[in-house]
Amino acid sequence: MLSKNSLTKILLPVLVFISAFIFGFQPVKDTDFGWHYRCGIELLSGHPCLQNDYSYFLPDYKAYYPSFLYDGLTAVIYNVTGFLGLSILSGLILGVAALLIFKLVPGPLWFKVLSPLLILLTPGPSLVIGLRPQEFSFLFFLLTLYIIKRSEPRHCEEASDVAISSRLLRRARNDVCYLFLLPPLFILWVNTHIGFISGLLLLPGLFIDEFLKDLAKEKDFPTPRFKLVTLIVFLSGFATLLNPFGVKVYLEIIRHAQAPLGATIAEWVAPPGWLKILVIILSSQLLFLLYFRRKISIFNLFSLVIFTVLAFTGIRNLIFFATLFFIYSGYVIPTFFSQISLRHSGLRSGIQLLICLIPLLFITLNQGHIEKTVAFDTSWENYCTKSPVSYPCVFTKKYPDLTGNIYAMYEWGGFLIWQLPKAKVFADGRTPAWLDNTGASTYQVLLAILQTRPGWNEKLTETKTDYILISPGTFMDLLLKENPEKYGWNEDFRDGASVFYKRI
Repeated sequence: MLSKNSLTKILLPVLVFISAFIFGFQPVKDTDFGWHYRCGIELLSGHPCLQNDYSYFLPDYKAYYPSFLYDGLTAVIYNVTGFLGLSILSGLILGVAALLIFKLVPGPLWFKVLSPLLILLTPGPSLVIGLRPQEFSFLFFLLTLYIIKRSEPRHCEEASDVAISSRLLRRARNDVCYLFLLPPLFILWVNTHIGFISGLLLLPGLFIDEFLKDLAKEKDFPTPRFKLVTLIVFLSGFATLLNPFGVKVYLEIIRHAQAPLGATIAEWVAPPGWLKILVIILSSQLLFLLYFRRKISIFNLFSLVIFTVLAFTGIRNLIFFATLFFIYSGYVIPTFFSQISLRHSGLRSGIQLLICLIPLLFITLNQGHIEKTVAFDTSWENYCTKSPVSYPCVFTKKYPDLTGNIYAMYEWGGFLIWQLPKAKVFADGRTPAWLDNTGASTYQVLLAILQTRPGWNEKLTETKTDYILISPGTFMDLLLKENPEKYGWNEDFRDGASVFYKRI
């Protein structure tokens, strides 16, 4: 029988990793894959996506969305291994994320094992549609938390025996331990996904926490540790400016906050009322228990409050709240089990076995989709017909060299950017936060046209649209189908997935 130490260090982390990897080994169903891949190809050829070359509505719009490293990595892996390699990478990211959560969560073993699995099941961030840049943001968020935790004075003391030849580096290591890793992490993060802001929101709490602790000592203020923490927080913020857009990435964040994404994009929608109530109850009760157990800190308080508020703004932020909730809950969970005696070896062994069953059960419940993922990723037909939306694959095969401006379904934008590189689309996954001179988002304008609201055809003429590519049976298709010439269009192609109209 494994000792508790070996169980914690070897078997359980392996089982947690495997269970999270299998969960993350999902088919590549992100509708944004196409434009990310195209930008990756452009980046590899020396022409990064710095301006709007793929869509024709708001052609002069300047977006400051830095996903360069994700785009380049996606292009390289897809070119070598196809979709299967991207699914493997997705599994690896969530596997490592689960290990970090296992390390971050204190408390009893069963809670450490259960926490990462429950966090992965948090609704909202769409972790079940394969590799996405959001997965990297989640991983980097956890790395930020892990670095901060490992840089607490007690952990730095544990690492003091590690030999470092440089006296300056040794002194810095002893004072802030791993915090010096934060600036390079943020350089990597800001060039991978705009979600770097979630990690940056943790740093004010770190600074204030260190400041108040230092101030309470009433002597030797400021201490070398506080000076270094202040420097690292500043350098981490500065590191986010080291991207091709510089400070303008923050303008993009402001645009996303101002755009009506909550009314158009599913994962930006605010949680339902009952879930908001649940979040506030869980958060307030946890803060009370942390205070009662004397486990509260300014960093805990600040981060939990910030991400409780963010959880109210969109379900995509729930996973960050869930992560902090489970980590901080680990400090109070032992209270409820302190009366259970584990001195009897038989009882202890039985509990260890039950703990192992948690990830094994998770693996069993998710193993069925491994075969489905492989089948999906290795079949173009499956990708075309079994994605969240059916793509116009027959159409793109028939018109591979099509040039001009295509008004198409929003969900097809990224796919067409990838499959029809000589054409431009009306909108795609990059554009919902793009606002026209009336304050309407690109998605809202596209939807108004698709629903044939007053002025829809005039808008297509105004934007110099050459083609219409839409799903059969939409409002626009029902209007045009009987007499497209009346509106200046001609039907040129139709199948079960798409219908194609050319301007007369």
